[in-house]
Amino acid sequence: ADLDRLQLALDALVENAVKHTGPEDSIELALSLRGDMAVVVVTDTGSGIPPEVLDRIFDRFARADPARNRD
Repeated sequence: ADLDRLQLALDALVENAVKHTGPEDSIELALSLRGDMAVVVVTDTGSGIPPEVLDRIFDRFARADPARNRD
């Protein structure tokens, strides 16, 4: 595994969770092993992802808030 890229991905996930989670909410990180793979799960009780954008969350540079798009 490329540790630098893994660190960037984890940083982005946690930063996003913090950004969209209020002070009364929680963020959980879990790490488990599945065979020879590590599984990382970041869970929060924040605002969530609107259903209308779920189908494009893995599109490069996709954003849930259209006002933040760089067109």
